[in-house]
Amino acid sequence: MKKQSMKNILSSVMALTTAGFLASCASSGSDTPAAVLTPVSTSSGFGTTGIPTVSTGTGTNTVTLAASTGALSAMFFKSHPTNPTNIQFSMSAYNSGSGYAGNISITYADTTGSHSTTMSTTHPTYPSTTNAQYNVWLNSTQWHGFFQDVYGAVVVVIDGSSSTGDGAVGTLSGSVYFQNFASTAAPQGPLRMCWQIDPIGGASTTPYDCRTFLTSFSDGSMPDTTSSLYPNNAGQGRPLYTKLGTFDGLSQTAAFGN
Repeated sequence: MKKQSMKNILSSVMALTTAGFLASCASSGSDTPAAVLTPVSTSSGFGTTGIPTVSTGTGTNTVTLAASTGALSAMFFKSHPTNPTNIQFSMSAYNSGSGYAGNISITYADTTGSHSTTMSTTHPTYPSTTNAQYNVWLNSTQWHGFFQDVYGAVVVVIDGSSSTGDGAVGTLSGSVYFQNFASTAAPQGPLRMCWQIDPIGGASTTPYDCRTFLTSFSDGSMPDTTSSLYPNNAGQGRPLYTKLGTFDGLSQTAAFGN
C-alpha cells in the first residue's frame, strides 16, 4: 500500500511539472496553446486514411503565402530577402500508409532574383532515410506535418477548409511555421529526420533537434502529434517555432493527392 501511494504521488508531481512547463512555452511565443485533439478514426491507424471527403476535379497546389518580411528574412538567412514579392507556397504530398510524405516549397522574388527552398520528409543528404509518421489528419479539417532541408524545418498546419458545393475541389487554408538549425560544422546524422532527434543520456542539446508537440521532456521523448494542432513547444535547448505566414485556396486534391 505504501509503495502504491508513493507511486501515485510521484505521478501527480510529474504531471503538474509537465503541465506547468507546457503552459510557460505556450505563453512565451505560441499562437495557440496546446489542445488535445481527437484523431480521425480509421481501420489502419489514426489520421492517415480517415481524410475529409472532397469533390473531385482539378486545382492548384501553389498559393500565395502572406508572409512577414521579418520572418522571411529570418528563415532565408542565406539569401537576405530585399523587398520580397510574389511569395508562394506549394505542397505535394501523398498518403504513404504511415503519414503523408512529400515536399513543400517556398519561393519569392526580390531585387537580386528568384529564391526558393524545397523541404521534404526525406533526409536532405541521405535519401534512404525518410519519415512522415507525424504528418496526419487530426480531424476532418485539421492537419499538420513536418518537413526539413539542410538549414532547418517547417511545420505546415491546415486549420480550415471550404467548398462551393457545386462539384468544385475543396480548398484548404493554414499557416507555415519554421525553425532554423543551430550553427554547427557537424553534419546531420544519416539515420533520423530532425523531428526524430532527441538528446539521450543527459546531453544538453543538439543543433538538429526540430521536435515539437512534446508532452514529455525526458530523454528519448518523441512528438505526440495529436496533443496540439500548432507547434507549441520545442526540443531540448531549441527555440520555439516562428510563424512565417498564412495561405488560402490550396486544393486538397492537388496538394494531398486525394
